[in-house]
Amino acid sequence: MKQTNQLSQIRQFLLYISISLFSVCALMGIMTALSGPVDWRILTTTLFTAVASLFAMGGVARLEDDQRLIKTLSSLSLVINALWLLGALILVWELLPSLGICNTSASYEFPEGYDYMLCGRLKETLLKLTITAFIITSLTTLTAKFLSFKRNNSIISGLVTLTISSASLLSLVGLSILWQKHGGDVLTANWQLLTIFGILTVFGLVVTPVLMRAQAYKQKARSAMSDEERRRLRQEIEQEVRAELAAEQQSDKPEDSKGGAE
Repeated sequence: MKQTNQLSQIRQFLLYISISLFSVCALMGIMTALSGPVDWRILTTTLFTAVASLFAMGGVARLEDDQRLIKTLSSLSLVINALWLLGALILVWELLPSLGICNTSASYEFPEGYDYMLCGRLKETLLKLTITAFIITSLTTLTAKFLSFKRNNSIISGLVTLTISSASLLSLVGLSILWQKHGGDVLTANWQLLTIFGILTVFGLVVTPVLMRAQAYKQKARSAMSDEERRRLRQEIEQEVRAELAAEQQSDKPEDSKGGAE
């Protein structure tokens, strides 16, 4: 019980952070449109932190689930979520020189030197790793969320399977495009697959919650109807019992009067 309360408090705290950061992003965007340029690093940092807070909120919420698979996926998403945010912040604020990983001063003095090429490759690799971690975080969060749905209906169960499968294939195709250097027909085929699986994933993300809400409303209506039927049945039984008691009392009255006369 205590752990549940702590998780709910953490989830509520992350929700407040996400709303606050998205509000700051919107305010900074308005300021940029009206007054002039705003430091894009602050804007992107705020946006990335808000997105990471939303992912973390979903992961913390499903740590209370009884299924071990959902708990494992949620824990994994929390760890990888922190990793992609860390990589994004390093890239945005250009912290590789501060960490002593590459020397930018020497690389700028010798644009064709080894240090320049090393810094470029490190940034490219870190960018790919950050995008990969973001994709895995999105996939694990989505999978944990859809597995936690109550699949009482075969249609909803099929949509859950379709959404998770499409999202997994979408992630694989996206990672293939990101890490492998394809060209020509192979690249075109990958983009076609990316489009198809993306459409199927969005379809599942939109339709599944709608059907679940419709099913929940239907169950509430059925329960309300059953409660109304129970009330009517109870009233009918009570009326029948009262009628029988009244009939018995009326049948007993003549016998009592007859005995008194005797």
